[in-house]
Amino acid sequence: MEASVSFYWKQGECIQTVAEDEIAEIFLCRLEVARGLKEEGFSYNLTTLKFFFESPHAIALWGIPLTLAIILRIITHRFHHQLIFPAYFFVIPVVFYIVVAIGGWDMDTLRANNWVLDVGKQSRPWYTFYTLFGELISDDQNV
Repeated sequence: MEASVSFYWKQGECIQTVAEDEIAEIFLCRLEVARGLKEEGFSYNLTTLKFFFESPHAIALWGIPLTLAIILRIITHRFHHQLIFPAYFFVIPVVFYIVVAIGGWDMDTLRANNWVLDVGKQSRPWYTFYTLFGELISDDQNV
């Protein structure tokens, strides 16, 4: 019994450590995407810092997600319900599209201004990925 509790505790510790490292990577990646640092990437220097504060638009691109993350942290610290996280991530896109509809912006303008990720032109439908699982299953059955 004691060994199993110890095992689960160590797994949780490992997952927490990995999660903290991943959160830092995701944060830096989001900053790169928000400001369009495609080729040069994120660098720890004064030039990059100035780049993030060069205009109100630049500050809004990373400031709004940072504010939303802080709000989520405050909410989850104060309230301990299993539906807080899913509800939060359901509400944010709904609020985004309501603001877009009220503002009268079209998606092409939002993509051009880095508010929405540009996925490029796809020659295949979005659900093509799921068809690969069918081929994998049928290949396994033929073995």
